[in-house]
Amino acid sequence: MSVRDFFIKHNYLFRFVSTLLLALYIPGLIFGFAVIQRSYNEMIRRNEDYYNKTTASFVTYFDEQLNVLRNHALNISIDSTKANNEIMKVIENFHPYYYYTTSNALADYKIGLPNIDDIGIHFIDTDYILTSRYKYNVSDYFLIGEDAPVERTRQVMDFLNADIGKIVMLSTFPDGEEYENTTLFIGIPILLNTHHKALVFYMMKYDSINTSFFSTQSSYQLRLCIFNNDGNLIYTNKPSKIGLLESKEFKDFVTNSNSNASISKYSSNDTTYTVFKTCDENFGKVFISIIPQDQVEESYRQFFNIMRNNAILIALGFILMLAVTAYINYKPIMKLVSSIIKKHGNIGIDSEIGMITRAFDQMSKAYNQMEEHVSEQRIMLMDYFLGNLLYGIPIPQADAEHLDINLHGGSFCVLTVSDIKMNTQEREQLAGHIMLKCNIQVYITDILYRNHMVLICVLKDDDLSKPVRELKQYLRSKYSLPYQVGAGHIVHQLDDIRKSYMNALHAMESISINPDAADSGLSFDEGYPSEDIMLFLQYVQMGESDNALRTLDSILQYIANEIDTVLLQRYMYYDILIAYTKCLKQMKYPLDRKEKTDLLSNSNAKELYEALSASVKLVCESVAHNTGSMGDSLQKDILNYINENFTDPDICRTQVADKFGISIYSLSRLFKDIVGIGFKEYISAKRMELSRQLLLTSDKSIVKITADIGFDDPNYFSKLFKANYGVTPSKFRGQ
Repeated sequence: MSVRDFFIKHNYLFRFVSTLLLALYIPGLIFGFAVIQRSYNEMIRRNEDYYNKTTASFVTYFDEQLNVLRNHALNISIDSTKANNEIMKVIENFHPYYYYTTSNALADYKIGLPNIDDIGIHFIDTDYILTSRYKYNVSDYFLIGEDAPVERTRQVMDFLNADIGKIVMLSTFPDGEEYENTTLFIGIPILLNTHHKALVFYMMKYDSINTSFFSTQSSYQLRLCIFNNDGNLIYTNKPSKIGLLESKEFKDFVTNSNSNASISKYSSNDTTYTVFKTCDENFGKVFISIIPQDQVEESYRQFFNIMRNNAILIALGFILMLAVTAYINYKPIMKLVSSIIKKHGNIGIDSEIGMITRAFDQMSKAYNQMEEHVSEQRIMLMDYFLGNLLYGIPIPQADAEHLDINLHGGSFCVLTVSDIKMNTQEREQLAGHIMLKCNIQVYITDILYRNHMVLICVLKDDDLSKPVRELKQYLRSKYSLPYQVGAGHIVHQLDDIRKSYMNALHAMESISINPDAADSGLSFDEGYPSEDIMLFLQYVQMGESDNALRTLDSILQYIANEIDTVLLQRYMYYDILIAYTKCLKQMKYPLDRKEKTDLLSNSNAKELYEALSASVKLVCESVAHNTGSMGDSLQKDILNYINENFTDPDICRTQVADKFGISIYSLSRLFKDIVGIGFKEYISAKRMELSRQLLLTSDKSIVKITADIGFDDPNYFSKLFKANYGVTPSKFRGQ
């Protein structure tokens, strides 16, 4: 299986996974990116805060040390102890002995200053410096002889001659590239006995500062520097030199008073540094923290490594969750697809959803066809049972309930409508209208050999006026053709519905004779042979001359034997003639004037029978001939239509019946008379013959042939083909 085929076959799976990815992974990715970005920014901020706090902590530490030394120097200036007296003596008498005593005094003062390497004093306007160790001259002590740089000499003199109240600092850097063993001098000008100006200075080795301060700090990689306001380096915790400290851009940054507590980046010798600056306003010093950018980025890399590992773990967890979710949701789909393939085989669609959709479509069409078939059968059965009811054959109660025929109203009446034909849908609409308007049950059928429609009304009372009125109003609103409505007697027994029907037929036939009776329903006496007359007319319409003449003879004998008065007999003869002529008119067999005159001139039963017999024979012969011609024409039209449209998947009895304006029941009877088999059997036979020809003469697939002949399901077609020809379509083609 190719990759493309695999994707097509599992189309739903990949769409489902894609949906989960869009719904979960992408938002999670965006959220994760936002979290990482925020964490990254927070880490940068915390690092910067840490370095700033470390720098500030160093400033605080140095300020505390300077304050301790300033207080110590002030104590020397006002001290009245023996040590201080020895210092005063050397001022008054510069003698070697007093140099010794002063050194001892300074040594005493050094006690309690663990971070101080030495303590000294310089008397202003002298060239002497006394320390706790010995007496020196200025030039030897600070190495500023004639060969010393002018700038260095100036720095030393500025240090020694500082103004009262000012703390000064001086570093003596040895020659070379390193700051190791460099001494920091911290000078504090004082007045001895209020009038002798001197400079007390303290000497601190760099390593002592580093030991005392950085022993409590974890940021050993940080380079801390102290600059004076001129940008000269006073102190650094790192002994190695870096080119950054000598760059003009960096020195400008140091001396710029507007950049207090700022962060900047500088590059020197292909190395980038992050610089943190803090100014000490108390002592006029600038504190700088310097850290190489690669060391800063190392912490960032560690951060990203941690985040990467976490992201991998989260991604693996997500993939596992996705796989479990996909399996749980996709398993029912695969079971359904497997069931479809097992039951129906390969239906020509590769994707799961396509197969399921096609299977459900086939099921839906099969259900609709079955429902249509059931509906057709129900209509045919209803027409059959209602026809039996009209002809006096009772309906079994179970069958009536199965067909939803409710005949428990107490009163029944039959209405007939002439010259109007309705299809199944139209009949249902009419019945629904009357039931809604009159709150009664109405059942409608038609009579194949009569051009009229029959309504059986189940009444809740004996009032028929409203149903008749609603029927006429509905017909007037829907049809412009002339029609007659006949209303039969209201009866109370199912067996008497036949009588109501015959009475309605006679009433409908008599409306044209006596229009005033149209709304009355025409009531007849029990002695009037209305049913026999209607039976006689039906035989005439059907072209059955023998039955018509036999019925006519029975009627005339009844009138002759049972009717006492000649006047009433002649009225009945006249009524029969009028009904007969009306019947011929409806049959489109009008009599000429002479024939009408001959018929109406007969005054007794014998003459009437002879005249009517001759006329009935002629009429029945004509009816038989015309019925055969019309039947042949209708048969031809129906067969032509079916032969042209049998491949239409939607063709059915209801459609054909509606097209030719007849009922399903009538179509079924006519069709069986035409070809001798049922409608569905004929359609199936036509489709099987066409499929056989296509299998022999074309290279179309089984699926395509199935669709071409009007079937939806290839499996159903294969089964039907095998039932007709003994082999499957594929084996038939291979023969």
